Amino acid sequence: MPVNAKLHRKEFDYILKNSEASLCLVSAKVRESVEPLLGDTLSAIVDLGSDEYTDLFKFAPCTMEARGADDAAWLARHSELGAMMSWRLTAATSAATRAFCLRRTHHFRFQNTVLRASQKTIQ
Repeated sequence: MPVNAKLHRKEFDYILKNSEASLCLVSAKVRESVEPLLGDTLSAIVDLGSDEYTDLFKFAPCTMEARGADDAAWLARHSELGAMMSWRLTAATSAATRAFCLRRTHHFRFQNTVLRASQKTIQ
Protein backbone atom coordinates (compact mmCIF):
# COMPACT_ATOMS: atom_id res chain seq x y z
CA MET A 1 0.00 0.00 0.00
CA PRO A 2 1.62 3.29 -1.05
CA VAL A 3 1.98 5.92 1.68
CA ASN A 4 2.92 9.56 1.17
CA ALA A 5 6.56 9.93 2.27
CA LYS A 6 5.87 13.45 3.55
CA LEU A 7 3.55 12.28 6.33
CA HIS A 8 4.37 12.74 10.00
CA ARG A 9 5.54 9.70 12.00
CA LYS A 10 2.18 9.62 13.85
CA GLU A 11 0.40 9.29 10.50
CA PHE A 12 2.76 6.48 9.43
CA ASP A 13 2.03 4.81 12.76
CA TYR A 14 -1.73 5.08 12.27
CA ILE A 15 -1.62 3.74 8.70
CA LEU A 16 0.80 0.87 9.40
CA LYS A 17 -1.06 -0.30 12.52
CA ASN A 18 -4.52 -0.09 10.97
CA SER A 19 -3.45 -1.81 7.77
CA GLU A 20 -1.73 -4.52 9.86
CA ALA A 21 1.30 -4.28 7.56
CA SER A 22 4.09 -6.66 8.48
CA LEU A 23 6.60 -5.37 5.93
CA CYS A 24 7.36 -1.76 4.97
CA LEU A 25 9.40 -0.84 1.88
CA VAL A 26 11.03 2.55 2.35
CA SER A 27 13.57 4.96 0.92
CA ALA A 28 16.56 5.88 3.06
CA LYS A 29 14.96 9.26 3.91
CA VAL A 30 11.80 7.67 5.30
CA ARG A 31 13.47 4.84 7.21
CA GLU A 32 14.20 7.03 10.25
CA SER A 33 10.51 7.93 10.57
CA VAL A 34 9.33 4.34 10.26
CA GLU A 35 12.00 2.49 12.27
CA PRO A 36 10.48 3.35 15.69
CA LEU A 37 7.24 1.68 14.55
CA LEU A 38 8.77 -1.81 14.42
CA GLY A 39 6.95 -4.07 16.80
CA ASP A 40 3.17 -4.62 17.02
CA THR A 41 2.39 -5.83 13.48
CA LEU A 42 5.35 -4.35 11.59
CA SER A 43 8.14 -6.90 11.68
CA ALA A 44 10.48 -5.73 8.91
CA ILE A 45 11.60 -2.58 7.12
CA VAL A 46 13.43 -2.94 3.80
CA ASP A 47 15.29 -0.15 2.02
CA LEU A 48 14.46 0.18 -1.67
CA GLY A 49 17.50 -0.64 -3.76
CA SER A 50 19.16 -2.77 -1.07
CA ASP A 51 20.20 -6.40 -1.59
CA GLU A 52 17.42 -7.39 0.80
CA TYR A 53 14.93 -5.62 -1.50
CA THR A 54 16.33 -7.40 -4.58
CA ASP A 55 16.03 -10.74 -2.78
CA LEU A 56 12.29 -10.17 -2.34
CA PHE A 57 11.87 -10.83 -6.07
CA LYS A 58 13.57 -14.22 -6.01
CA PHE A 59 10.70 -16.66 -5.61
CA ALA A 60 9.10 -19.65 -7.24
CA PRO A 61 6.28 -18.98 -9.72
CA CYS A 62 2.82 -18.86 -8.19
CA THR A 63 -0.58 -19.75 -9.56
CA MET A 64 -3.09 -17.06 -10.52
CA GLU A 65 -6.36 -16.89 -8.62
CA ALA A 66 -9.59 -15.87 -10.32
CA ARG A 67 -11.20 -12.68 -8.99
CA GLY A 68 -14.62 -11.16 -9.43
CA ALA A 69 -15.12 -7.73 -11.00
CA ASP A 70 -16.21 -6.26 -7.65
CA ASP A 71 -13.38 -7.79 -5.57
CA ALA A 72 -10.82 -5.39 -4.12
CA ALA A 73 -7.98 -4.74 -6.56
CA TRP A 74 -6.06 -2.39 -4.27
CA LEU A 75 -6.43 -0.15 -1.25
CA ALA A 76 -5.12 3.38 -0.86
CA ARG A 77 -4.77 5.07 2.52
CA HIS A 78 -3.95 8.63 3.48
CA SER A 79 -4.10 9.16 7.24
CA GLU A 80 -7.61 8.14 8.37
CA LEU A 81 -9.06 8.29 4.86
CA GLY A 82 -9.06 5.25 2.65
CA ALA A 83 -10.31 4.09 -0.73
CA MET A 84 -10.86 0.66 -2.24
CA MET A 85 -10.78 0.13 -6.00
CA SER A 86 -12.46 -2.91 -7.49
CA TRP A 87 -11.14 -4.72 -10.55
CA ARG A 88 -14.11 -3.31 -12.50
CA LEU A 89 -13.18 0.27 -11.55
CA THR A 90 -9.49 -0.39 -12.23
CA ALA A 91 -10.31 -1.69 -15.73
CA ALA A 92 -12.66 1.26 -16.43
CA THR A 93 -10.06 3.77 -15.23
CA SER A 94 -7.35 2.14 -17.35
CA ALA A 95 -9.58 2.18 -20.43
CA ALA A 96 -10.54 5.83 -19.87
CA THR A 97 -6.89 6.84 -19.35
CA ARG A 98 -5.85 5.01 -22.51
CA ALA A 99 -8.65 6.66 -24.51
CA PHE A 100 -7.67 10.08 -23.17
CA CYS A 101 -4.00 9.54 -24.03
CA LEU A 102 -4.86 8.34 -27.54
CA ARG A 103 -7.08 11.40 -28.09
CA ARG A 104 -4.32 13.71 -26.87
CA THR A 105 -1.74 11.99 -29.10
CA HIS A 106 -4.06 12.21 -32.12
CA HIS A 107 -4.81 15.87 -31.34
CA PHE A 108 -1.10 16.63 -30.97
CA ARG A 109 -0.29 14.90 -34.29
CA PHE A 110 -3.12 16.80 -36.00
CA GLN A 111 -1.89 20.13 -34.62
CA ASN A 112 1.67 19.42 -35.78
CA THR A 113 0.45 18.50 -39.26
CA VAL A 114 -1.60 21.72 -39.52
CA LEU A 115 1.31 23.76 -38.15
CA ARG A 116 3.77 22.27 -40.65
CA ALA A 117 1.33 22.82 -43.53
CA SER A 118 0.75 26.45 -42.52
CA GLN A 119 4.51 27.05 -42.19
CA LYS A 120 5.06 25.74 -45.73
CA THR A 121 2.28 28.02 -47.02
CA ILE A 122 3.83 31.09 -45.33
CA GLN A 123 7.29 30.43 -46.77
